Amino acid sequence: MTGPVAGTISWQHDTAFRVVEERVNGSYAATFAFDDDDLLTQAGGLTITREPASGFVTQATAGLVTEA
Repeated sequence: MTGPVAGTISWQHDTAFRVVEERVNGSYAATFAFDDDDLLTQAGGLTITREPASGFVTQATAGLVTEA
């Protein structure tokens, strides 16, 4: 399939210009969260756990699935 797709995508930013919400066609919102070092900790249903000193990802969880 090729060609244009009908619809819209919009983003909401916080005061640090990070994307904190994404919407498709005005609904279906995915939210994003960040830690104090501006590292991503949540993207929609995905939760990211990081090692505090380095910021390396130690675990990622989406629903009932966890990768450690």
